[in-house]
Amino acid sequence: MNPTCLACRSAKTAAFFEGPLDKFTRTMGRAAGVAYWLCEDCGIAFQHPLFSDEDYRRFYEGVQRSKATGYDDSAVPASHLAKKARDTAAKWALLKVLGLEEAVRGKRVFEIGPAEGTFLKSFADRGFEVRGIEPFDRYATHAREVFSLDVETGYFKPGSVAPGSADLVVIDNVLEHLMDPAEALREIHSVLAPNGLLLILVPCWEHVYAPQANIAHLTLWSRRALVKSLASAGFAPLSVSWGRPVAAPHEWVALAQRSDSPPTVADVPVPGIRAAQERWRAGVARYQQQLRWQARLGPAYPLAVKAYAGLRWARQIGSGAR
Repeated sequence: MNPTCLACRSAKTAAFFEGPLDKFTRTMGRAAGVAYWLCEDCGIAFQHPLFSDEDYRRFYEGVQRSKATGYDDSAVPASHLAKKARDTAAKWALLKVLGLEEAVRGKRVFEIGPAEGTFLKSFADRGFEVRGIEPFDRYATHAREVFSLDVETGYFKPGSVAPGSADLVVIDNVLEHLMDPAEALREIHSVLAPNGLLLILVPCWEHVYAPQANIAHLTLWSRRALVKSLASAGFAPLSVSWGRPVAAPHEWVALAQRSDSPPTVADVPVPGIRAAQERWRAGVARYQQQLRWQARLGPAYPLAVKAYAGLRWARQIGSGAR
């Protein structure tokens, strides 16, 4: 029997691909990369089999950011902070084009999984009232003590945030880690005030490069899966754009508004399993090409990537959100 889709609960699913054997998979004691299935109704790629509840907590609380996987688990690494600062600047370049600040009717922002708080602080710096909830205590503590943010240590779950208490909810590369993304979106709907906005950033598979398919990502999203899931949870999708500019775009940036009348799901086609697998293989080939250029250019590689990314970003901004 085929597994049920994590997003839309359809049983019309097919085996898709096997992710690479990476540091996370090895640390969890697995001998092969995780298997992904494709939902042929909504187009999401999802892991099967999933974590057990025990392994889920063990991974996110004891493995993901531990010495065993190359992280310093005693502090928030400086390299991480530098990367988050660059990512935040890139995100705001797109959010300004989308007119996010002007679209938010109130000033209350709530972020799910803000990590150390860099992105959330960027909202505080723009005059918003900000709060968040973060499961990693070390990162939540950094947000509180270094950035002076109101960030609680804990998991986002039903009842953890007061209904109608936010004008904007931000969920930045977190939805793919959740075992029940549909439930999370429904709960976010209740947290938002009427006509409140949801900003969601999530990995895609349509232009994915290989490391995105790792044991930490239970789901990889297509445009249709995102639009359909938002609509099913009571949101009207306003914009779905490509995210950070890298050699191959690897995330969706979606802006959606809470709606109290069910919106119509956009008719975005779902590729058949063979076409989807071809796209996946093309993504892996692009990643392998990046590795070859990295070996060839050596220290000059980051500058070349930055220049190429800048050109891509300029083209996207010039053509508007897609």
